[in-house]
Amino acid sequence: KSAGVFNGDYAAVKDKYGDSLIIDREGNVVIENYGLFPISYVGRESEDGIFNIGANVPYDQKYVYIDTEGNEAVNSQNVPVTYYGLYSTTLYYELATPFRNGKAVVMRATNAALKVKDMGYYSEIAYIIDTEGSCVAKLPQGLDADLAGFDENMLIIVTDGEGLYGLADEEGALVIPVEYDSIAHCEGTAYLVEKDGLYGFINRKGETVAECIYEDALPFSEGRAAVYNGDAWGFIDRNGDVVIDFQFDDVASLNISEYGDGTASGAFS
Repeated sequence: KSAGVFNGDYAAVKDKYGDSLIIDREGNVVIENYGLFPISYVGRESEDGIFNIGANVPYDQKYVYIDTEGNEAVNSQNVPVTYYGLYSTTLYYELATPFRNGKAVVMRATNAALKVKDMGYYSEIAYIIDTEGSCVAKLPQGLDADLAGFDENMLIIVTDGEGLYGLADEEGALVIPVEYDSIAHCEGTAYLVEKDGLYGFINRKGETVAECIYEDALPFSEGRAAVYNGDAWGFIDRNGDVVIDFQFDDVASLNISEYGDGTASGAFS
């Protein structure tokens, strides 16, 4: 039904039944289950030969890390117990992003009752781990992370769970405040952001590339971003200057990310 890009020697696909599988470059299915559990999600292969996958364990989808043989690759029990310590399992994660430069973000699998604000904070914490599963940093209390993981700038999209987004670095520090309605990594250091229903662009330091004044926009690709001024589409450059006049009725997104890491697609390819 669908197929992801190859990252290394493997790619994720969905068969005609909608089940997730991992194939090699010869088209052979190399992994189709995690133990007794069917695989429901396959992330991209990390540079360490590790996949983050979702498996349909009883009652819910949970996440684990496996190697190219289908075996558990990261010890999920190394993540500290946070508030209350009432956990349904230590065998799986509630969240597990792909590794990049040896780091990923995880959250423990908790009882559903704990996934609410209680006494002014969330009861679970997102931790940054190494490939041994050991915690090297953590995100600020109450923030969740995007499943796509760290981008090429080693930044990750985070959310407060109430519809606002920002960016955190590999040390867990916020580099972009959680104040945007949406954020998408483009190419290089550019990010497409939405605020109060209007779109613009910032760089990885949070500096404004183009103010949030456009009614719609596509991410940068090959140094150009399509923007809609309410009447027509045109294109801006990385300085925010209009370089192709507003004249088009529509612009399609054509570029396909070679990383499979959540980098958004732009108009040029």
